Amino acid sequence: IGMFLVANFVGGTAVRDYQHKFDGIHFSTPVTDAQYLWGRFAGCVLFALFVFLAVPLGTLIGSFWPTVDPERLGATQLVPYLWSYLLFVIPNFLFCGVLFYAFALKARTMMLMYVGVVAFYMLYEMTGLMFDNPDLRSIAILLDPFGFGAFSEITRYWTPHERNTQLVAFEGALLTNRLLWLSVT
Repeated sequence: IGMFLVANFVGGTAVRDYQHKFDGIHFSTPVTDAQYLWGRFAGCVLFALFVFLAVPLGTLIGSFWPTVDPERLGATQLVPYLWSYLLFVIPNFLFCGVLFYAFALKARTMMLMYVGVVAFYMLYEMTGLMFDNPDLRSIAILLDPFGFGAFSEITRYWTPHERNTQLVAFEGALLTNRLLWLSVT
C-alpha cells in the first residue's frame, strides 16, 4: 500500500507541471532544472513520510485504547515504532520515490506512471517467487529492495516471544541490504 501512496504523491508532483503547462515558465527562470526537480521531489517525499507516520502513530495510540487489555499486549514502547520507521519505511519511501518520480518525469502522465508501478510490483512479486529456492536465499536477500527478505531471514527461527520483545539488529544481511538499496537510490 505504501508503494502506491508514494507513487501517488511523487507522480502527481512530477507530472503536474507538464499537465498544467507550467514547464515553459519554470524552465525560463534562473533556477536550474536539478534544483527545481530535487526540491519538488524532496517536498513530496517528506510530505508522504509525514502522512505515512499516521500508521505507526495510530497503532501506538490504539495500544492505549480503553478496551484493549494491557496484559495481552505487554508494555508499550516507542523504540520499536521508531526503529521500524527508520529501518524500513524511510529507505523504502526514498527508493520508491526516486524510481517513480523518474518514471513519472519520463511518462508525463499519471496513467502511464501507474502502469509502471503495477509492472514494478508484479516484477517484485515474481522475483520473490523465483527466489524461494533455499540455495538462492542469500542472493534474494540482496535483491529485495524493501528489505523484507533480510528481515525474514533474521527472524526465521525466532520464537513468538522473541518476535514480540526483540528488535532486529542492524547488522549482517540487513545492513548490507539497506546500504545497497540506499546507494542504488
